[in-house]
Amino acid sequence: MELHVWINPYRSVFSSTSSIHSTHISKTQPSWHINYGGTNPYKFLDPGLPQVREYVIKVVMDIVRRYNIDGVHYDDYFYPYGGMTNQDSISWAAYGGGWADRGDWRRNNVNTFVAQLHDSIKAVKPWVKYGVSPFGIWKSGVPSGISGLSAYSQIYCDAVNWITNKKIDYLTPQLYWRINNGVTGPNGAAQDFNNLMPWWSGQIKSVNRHLYVGHAAHNLGLNASAPYPRSDWPAQEMQDQVSSNRANNRAQGSVFFSSKWLTGNIKGIGDSLRNNQYKYRALPPPMPWLDSIPPLAPMNLSATIATNSVTLQWQKPAKALDNDTAQYFVIYRVQSPDTINTNKVQQIIKITWNDTVKFIDNTVMYGETYTYAVTSFDKLDNESNMYASINLTVTGVEDVIAAPLVFALAQNYPNPFNPTTTFNFTLSNSNQTTLKVYDLLGREVATIADELLEAGSHTYQFSGANLASGVYLYRLVSGSFVETKKMVL
Repeated sequence: MELHVWINPYRSVFSSTSSIHSTHISKTQPSWHINYGGTNPYKFLDPGLPQVREYVIKVVMDIVRRYNIDGVHYDDYFYPYGGMTNQDSISWAAYGGGWADRGDWRRNNVNTFVAQLHDSIKAVKPWVKYGVSPFGIWKSGVPSGISGLSAYSQIYCDAVNWITNKKIDYLTPQLYWRINNGVTGPNGAAQDFNNLMPWWSGQIKSVNRHLYVGHAAHNLGLNASAPYPRSDWPAQEMQDQVSSNRANNRAQGSVFFSSKWLTGNIKGIGDSLRNNQYKYRALPPPMPWLDSIPPLAPMNLSATIATNSVTLQWQKPAKALDNDTAQYFVIYRVQSPDTINTNKVQQIIKITWNDTVKFIDNTVMYGETYTYAVTSFDKLDNESNMYASINLTVTGVEDVIAAPLVFALAQNYPNPFNPTTTFNFTLSNSNQTTLKVYDLLGREVATIADELLEAGSHTYQFSGANLASGVYLYRLVSGSFVETKKMVL
């Protein structure tokens, strides 16, 4: 599970009757606020003020810096629903110069804010994911056959701009309507999940970002007067929407508002999803624009076989090129004569986290032959290119077997480096081993290792403080194994 902080950036005071502390921003900076609503107005921070954008970003970045979060996520609420008139006349007069249209200026305020926060997060913690949940209709009439509130012109949210400029990692449009094939709804509006979802998918996939569809799980209930009116949908609607997302891989995931409808198993929806669409374990999709370097594979996989169980153990790999190592491991299992295919989630039998490098399989059958494979995943969900595998038959006599080690020389890290770098390599058996550094003319400039080394993983550090900047070669020789790689000082 990942932890994404869900934030509503501008709403400050929900009601004029709310109890507000004296240090609240509405008290300390009243001029930054706009009152909105009728007899019981609420306050929201004016998106047109640069100092407001700076303040909200400062708050969010305090969370990013101090907490081990995986993502930051903005709600759909920027300018208020219901439309703006001249409530922001002060900020428009101060900062709207050069803009002929106030709507364009408001959209630019939101676009600037979304982009500034993106850049701030990536400058501090580039691995933290950034997403937004816009209202499900970008513009009324887009795509053809869709009508309703236009996020573009009524709440001034231009999600297509965020996508085009790659200022988000994922988008979660709130597609809170049924699959109804364009059936006209209240006030003549037509909203069709199966029309909107493919359109959003087309926008976001064109720039290689992720789409996690927002589903209206609250509509499984019936309460027309609730803050979020509910429409008594059948549970099958949620299942059908998830299946629609998966058709042709159009969406990478789902977000349900709110989770209590699933965890509360309203109309059996929790059971229905668990037994059907969510029957198998899922792996988060990687984001290659944030990190495309996979971790190294697990090492030294071994198995202890008993009458009715198999105990697997392995070692955490060394650091990869980006200095990442495994954050979690995935164990795959097939029964003979099937073969391992890491693209089939049906073969996943266990996911272990952090430094857990052991798994006991109590579901094996006596006399049957199994193949296990273990892969590494880094914190951004890249899977190792190789895996440790082992083949065994469950017998009545305890036995211990081990997967064969392989020779492997990893790329040094960091690379380029100044002045020190680290070498990692694996030996399949004990041998006299040398690791040497050469210049491009083939002249030896340093000996890192020259000794008898045991099978397993080895790590050495090297300092090039006395060498000139440039390209060098390093070569590992162990028995008949020889491998050479380049590095830059």
